[in-house]
Amino acid sequence: MLTLAIVANALGNLMLKVFSQQPENDSLLAYLSPWFVAGNLFFFVNLILYAKALRGLPQNITYPVMVSGTVLIVMTASVVWFSERLSLTALAGAALILAGIALLTQ
Repeated sequence: MLTLAIVANALGNLMLKVFSQQPENDSLLAYLSPWFVAGNLFFFVNLILYAKALRGLPQNITYPVMVSGTVLIVMTASVVWFSERLSLTALAGAALILAGIALLTQ
C-alpha cells in the first residue's frame, strides 16, 4: 500500500505542475481543469492508501519513506517530462535521501 501511496502522491504533484503551466490558470474556473482535478484525485487516493499502509506499519517509518519516495519520483519525472535540470548538489541530496530510506527501513 505504501508504494502505491507514494506513486499517487507523485502523480498528484506532477499533474499540478502541468496545471501550473497552463495559460490563464488564475481564474476560479481554471481550477476545473482536468489536470487540477486529476491531481487532487491522486492526492485523495494517496490519503486512502497511506491510511491503509499505517494499519500495518509504524508512522515513524511510513511518513519519511512516503515523502522521500515522492521527492525522488518527482525529481526524476521533472527532469524527464519538464526538462528541468539537476545540479550535482541535488543529485547528492537524492543519494542522501536513498541512504536515509535504506537506514530507516532496516
